[in-house]
Amino acid sequence: MSPRQTPEEGTSPDTGTPAVAAPTPGSVATPAIPDEVPPAPDVPSVAPIRRLLGRTSGEGDRRRLVIVAAVVMSLVLPAFAIVQPLIVADLLDRLEAREPYGRTLTMLGVVVAGELALAGVYFWTLKRLAEDVILDTRRAIITRVLRMPVDRLHAYRSGDLMTRLGSDTTMMQSVFTAGIFSIISSATLLVGSMVVLWFLDPLLMAILVGTVLAVGVLLVFLLAAVRRVSRAVQYEVGGMVSEFETSLKGLRTIRIFGASRRVSNRVARRARRAHRQGRRLAGVQAVVEPTVNTAMQAAVTVVLLMGGIRVSSGAISVGELVAFVLYALGVVVPMSDAARALTAVQVGLAAVDRTEEITTEPIELADLGIEEGAAPDPHSPVTDLTTAPAVELRHVDFAYPDGEAVLHGVDLVAPTGDRVAIVGPSGSGKSTLLSLIGGLYRADGGQVMVGGRDILDGPIEEVRDRLAIVEQDAPMLAGTIRENLLLAAPDADDATLCRVLNDVGLGAFASVEGLDREVGEGGAELSGGQRQRLAWARALARNCDILLLDEPTSALDAQTEWRLQNLLNSRRFRAITVLVVAHRLSTVVGSDSIVVLDQGRVVATGTHDSLVETCRLYREFAARQGLADSPKATSERSEEPEAGGGDGVDTQRDVTAGT
Repeated sequence: MSPRQTPEEGTSPDTGTPAVAAPTPGSVATPAIPDEVPPAPDVPSVAPIRRLLGRTSGEGDRRRLVIVAAVVMSLVLPAFAIVQPLIVADLLDRLEAREPYGRTLTMLGVVVAGELALAGVYFWTLKRLAEDVILDTRRAIITRVLRMPVDRLHAYRSGDLMTRLGSDTTMMQSVFTAGIFSIISSATLLVGSMVVLWFLDPLLMAILVGTVLAVGVLLVFLLAAVRRVSRAVQYEVGGMVSEFETSLKGLRTIRIFGASRRVSNRVARRARRAHRQGRRLAGVQAVVEPTVNTAMQAAVTVVLLMGGIRVSSGAISVGELVAFVLYALGVVVPMSDAARALTAVQVGLAAVDRTEEITTEPIELADLGIEEGAAPDPHSPVTDLTTAPAVELRHVDFAYPDGEAVLHGVDLVAPTGDRVAIVGPSGSGKSTLLSLIGGLYRADGGQVMVGGRDILDGPIEEVRDRLAIVEQDAPMLAGTIRENLLLAAPDADDATLCRVLNDVGLGAFASVEGLDREVGEGGAELSGGQRQRLAWARALARNCDILLLDEPTSALDAQTEWRLQNLLNSRRFRAITVLVVAHRLSTVVGSDSIVVLDQGRVVATGTHDSLVETCRLYREFAARQGLADSPKATSERSEEPEAGGGDGVDTQRDVTAGT
């Protein structure tokens, strides 16, 4: 440790800047979770329960039948508990009077056995219903997250999303197994017991009613606190998981910069915040159940004392007193169970709130203004790459949701089969153009055309079926080589996969064992060059018409780059239209057309030779990379840099969206 660094260094207040390393190029940087937990309702609300049951019952007739069966059993089960005290009282009176009691004892046994059997079926039904709801919610979250508009997805941290998918959905189980139906059952038993008690002894009944009302008023205030604090606990746990996941992804960078202690301190702070919220929740729960239990026990004690006095005076019999006490327990126990169930429901509803935040997000197609599954507009041109340019942008304007304008009136034409390169300073909007062509964002103005048809005039899937992409960071899914290749070409056979691997110089992976080789999380088992070549193989395995390349050779040596360029120019792939974004001009010098972007505007279009002669910005790029002899232009530009050029334009948007 250097003299300037102390063990506490980096443990700035939680509102400070995260002490984690910057994301690697091409990774998605997501905003830090704010310290303020989103507000929860101040009073208990049945609206989330109603929505949850509505969503659950909407899954089909079988699911509705299960819910109806659970409700019926919730109402029937208390009947066994209501009948039992009457049978017990009759049994005691018969024993005291020395009358035959065999039939009464048999009836009691049948009632107890029936209750046990029905309770088993009831519990199994609730567990199954809860697991079905958890599965449906997880599927909804998975589908929504994977189809959420890109700009909305950036508003969440991946660790927090995983917490919502995992622990939050699991906590929803309590809404069913220890919540809604338990409350129905407890309420039924409570009402039934109180009705019988009224007929047995109105005076003792009045004592219990007073206690029940007092406890009910107390629960209204306490349960709102339970839900509010539960939401805070789940929020902080999500933040902790997000911090930890971010740290794992940047572990090599963190260690090399000697930031392990600082980052671990930050993650530990999140853990301490979750711990503090957990203690708050424990404190609130510690007030709810003991308060209810103590009040109920006091009520039973008073009932016993008053009952004893009334027995001694001859007002009621011993059997009636025993029956009354059993029914009093039929009030006390349901109240305790209801308090416990309501607490569990509030904890579960906090989880429901968090999952609903995701499931109510818009899906990508709706955000693009396209109705899911929509047929092509009958008035729009048919996609035809033989008579229209493969890709055409007409006066395209675009700004990110945060207001940062990126593209201004961009015009671009990529004829079918041509190689079109897009070059320019960092932050000039190059990768954003590819994102617009892929339908990841919607242009604010102008048109993005594929095969002569605006991509918004029909199913976006029809456009994407024609596309393949190689990205700079070459993202890999955890799994095998085969699984990553089949992502782009699900119907490809092993022979095709082996051929494209050999094409990109990964012949060693072309054996059957190689196809089953695990790549690790994010391709961690592969080198950077192997990942990028595997991304090339994945794109080439797809029978695409348009290939989007975003810095496709950044991790490759010159020989491999030359090999891939020749591969694209071979007869097998020559019909593919290629749009390539590159800083290394050696990748694009042979392109049919090169588009130069600066500050989101097209400043020049032409071939390499013509641009060296006519475009000062391109000439400088070429000179710095040894592809043009223009020292004067280089000198002029170093003395008088153009707006938007140079190192100073490497904006945060480059990190978050790859512009």
